[in-house]
Amino acid sequence: DLDSGSTCHESNLHVDGVRYEHQTAQSVLEMRVWEESARVNDMAGTITLVSGLQARLTDLSFMDSMEGTGVWSHETHTCPEGIVQLYLGPVKIFSNSSDTLEGGTAVIEDLVKEQVAGLQLDTMMVLCGNAALQTHLRGIVLFVHPATGIEVAKGKFDSLVADADIRRIESELSFVQVKASMSTRARMQQVKNEICANRRQIAYSRLEAVAGAENPYSLIQIFGRGHLIVKAGAAMYVTHCSPVDVLPRTGTNCTEEIPVRWNNTDLFVDPISFVIQSAGTISR
Repeated sequence: DLDSGSTCHESNLHVDGVRYEHQTAQSVLEMRVWEESARVNDMAGTITLVSGLQARLTDLSFMDSMEGTGVWSHETHTCPEGIVQLYLGPVKIFSNSSDTLEGGTAVIEDLVKEQVAGLQLDTMMVLCGNAALQTHLRGIVLFVHPATGIEVAKGKFDSLVADADIRRIESELSFVQVKASMSTRARMQQVKNEICANRRQIAYSRLEAVAGAENPYSLIQIFGRGHLIVKAGAAMYVTHCSPVDVLPRTGTNCTEEIPVRWNNTDLFVDPISFVIQSAGTISR
């Protein structure tokens, strides 16, 4: 046995009827602790590290072979102060399923101006104790209230950034001019066409913004895991690839990527995007 002064004392040990004597063992464990910044998305319920690693916000910890073990604490902001109301009133939701509103289209009509605006509905979640649906517009959710008189959002825009925020929302949420004689089907078709064109334009703008960026993971939070390709100033982001099975292998050098073998070929896998590469970046 080793005492606190690293002095060895002989002792006998009996395990399962076997006697062990004159045995010593010494282990040295090293642990490095550091503080790292992260980005929290309360609406999506996620926390994202600088490296791009993402975890559920409510887990309060994660374990990763590359990053190690991380822990954090999170205090939920008061909902009425953190959410700003853009519209309160009746909304028509068109969905192909009677079980869920996910995947449907929410249509808001202004009968005076003869305009309609549409939102594509994504994942259903509980926010501030109320049912809410994420939409195709970043940071905008739709609360579904069972009765009138219920309001969740009571916050206000910051006076310093209110105009910029409102202009951004208006640029992403296009209003479609409709005719009174239009049928419901024709209105829906026009709204969906506008949403599609709007999302395409937003994607183009974001691709142009990151075309010259040095961070290859700039679009992970927007489009999910993928591979950014930049050629001659033009950018393309591939989100769907054919999955393949690879085997881990040892490498002669320490690399930022994971060394693997596929089809009898030594390759590397990006630990964040999971994209296979022919060469790795040697870490120093």
